[in-house]
Amino acid sequence: MPKPELLQRIAALQREGVAFALATVVARKAPVSSHLGDAAIVFEDGRIEGYIGGGCSQEILRMQALQALGSGEPRLVRISPDDIPGLPGYPSARPDDDQYVRVRMTCASQGAVDLYVEPYAALPLLVVVGAMPIAAAIADQAALVGFDVLRVREPEERGDEGNLSLERFTGPAEELPARIRTRQVLGVVASMGEYDDVGLDQLLRLKAPYVALVASRPRCAAVLDSLRSRGWTDDDLAVVHSPAGLDIGAKTAPEVALSILAEIVRWRRSRKTQAAPIADTAVDPVCGMHVSVTGAAHVLKIEGETRYFCSSGCERAFADAALSKPSGR
Repeated sequence: MPKPELLQRIAALQREGVAFALATVVARKAPVSSHLGDAAIVFEDGRIEGYIGGGCSQEILRMQALQALGSGEPRLVRISPDDIPGLPGYPSARPDDDQYVRVRMTCASQGAVDLYVEPYAALPLLVVVGAMPIAAAIADQAALVGFDVLRVREPEERGDEGNLSLERFTGPAEELPARIRTRQVLGVVASMGEYDDVGLDQLLRLKAPYVALVASRPRCAAVLDSLRSRGWTDDDLAVVHSPAGLDIGAKTAPEVALSILAEIVRWRRSRKTQAAPIADTAVDPVCGMHVSVTGAAHVLKIEGETRYFCSSGCERAFADAALSKPSGR
């Protein structure tokens, strides 16, 4: 993938809120088909765009990229036909250097390649409902700490894709912009009583796992009662946090915004401390390589059993062997 096209693709994916991992060839030893700087994008469903090597390398990349996406941590991956850390004439790691994930290449190629695999999490979308100064301060500060921000208010500011009218936001889900429909949404409702219940109702419909409601305790109780009358249960309303924000003695609108964002960041980071899922893997029955089940390109179902392969060569070899077996045995 040419570099300008790659950069444009990355920017578009981040705007759309799509998670992916970027793999770049940072070292190589011939014979390999990739070159320094070659890159590929791997998505959460295992799809690969770009090129970093042949079939076996692609399957290794798929598994390593999915694991990097699960952990949220980048990794250096060394694909080599030898068990030793390096090869003659090839940039090698010291025996005690644990910065590499080493994967033995079991296919016929005797080349080697190092990949830098970096996960890019989808930017979280923060929907800020309200036109008051606190809402504006929250939106401004949220952008600084890495949120994609959408403001919902009346009247809508035309010509700004970062704004949406209350009428459009509370309309049918299928008519909402894709950036809302296709990703997880967090919410802050700070309309100061003007349309708290309406904004909260739609955030609950969008299955937001965290919503901060900027309101006094009596106002919060009234809003929650209104939502219960619409059919929301106490379990549904457990995602609503009010009073919103950490207790830092905030007085001004920017200080209140800071306290609310600090609470949201703490909530997000505490959830990320849970164990990251590991990509499902299977063993290629021909060469013994571990391959990712998610997005696997080479799959055979024979006699009711599904087999996964690192390349078309192993897939063909297994199929040929299965077909050559005498019938009835």
